[in-house]
Amino acid sequence: KVGSYVDAENYYITLSNRELIEKIDLFKKNNPQYRYFSTDGKGNIYEPGGYTQDKLGEGKIVTKYPSDSATFFSCYFYFADFKASILCIVRLNHTNEKMTNFMLTAVLYDPNGSGGSFNNGDLSRKEEKRFKRKFETEILGNLGVVWKQ
Repeated sequence: KVGSYVDAENYYITLSNRELIEKIDLFKKNNPQYRYFSTDGKGNIYEPGGYTQDKLGEGKIVTKYPSDSATFFSCYFYFADFKASILCIVRLNHTNEKMTNFMLTAVLYDPNGSGGSFNNGDLSRKEEKRFKRKFETEILGNLGVVWKQ
């Protein structure tokens, strides 16, 4: 397998990247219980995620602002009843404005950050099914998007 996020669970959303990210931002604003926060090495609390771009000589850079060179948008959703967050990736397709790949990539359990990636054996089948169902129902269902796998 070659490429980024090759084991992710893929959902294809019939919206442009921009429209999907706007829906995600609005959903998190209106449903703060799904927001995930982390703490950096200095004890500062922040919400991880953003636009990822490859900078020659600098590696991957994540910012909160879109750019034409960004390849992914990452976001987290927190599930309090599971005491876990999920990492999702929007593949930024700058050519097809009618279909966006929204990927469910990993689970992080509180408080130690253990977990694993989807579809590669890190998580049990039961765990994967549980998180996929919750993501499809609580996130995709409440985003009001049309999707297929």
